[in-house]
Amino acid sequence: MPTGILRGRDGAFYIADMSGMYQGLSRIWRYVPGSTPTVFATGLTDVIDLAVPPSGDLIALSYGSGEAVDPGPGTLTRINARTGATTPIPTITPLTEPTGVAATAEGDIYVTGNMQSNTDGVPLKFPAA
Repeated sequence: MPTGILRGRDGAFYIADMSGMYQGLSRIWRYVPGSTPTVFATGLTDVIDLAVPPSGDLIALSYGSGEAVDPGPGTLTRINARTGATTPIPTITPLTEPTGVAATAEGDIYVTGNMQSNTDGVPLKFPAA
């Protein structure tokens, strides 16, 4: 199930694929208009949104880290824009029910958390490393 799309610094579109909330089955697709989409990154879980920081790499936000019945906390993953290699981004604050991610020109990452709550949704900031 496609859940996020953005245009990378290379001009290609990157599409997040949640893959039914099964652990390790989410993918990031790369699509250049006029060509066939290709799988760019694999092994992710519950990817719900994407962002591009100043480095040009991708940031993938996962809604959870487990299966659909118990998704667990969300995660942030850096995806190398050239190779598709993934690196977890540590977060001191747990990502509970995150649904959106954005990166600033300075490289700070913002995540929306607790989004299933009617009153407790919060923006979380993770400073650039």
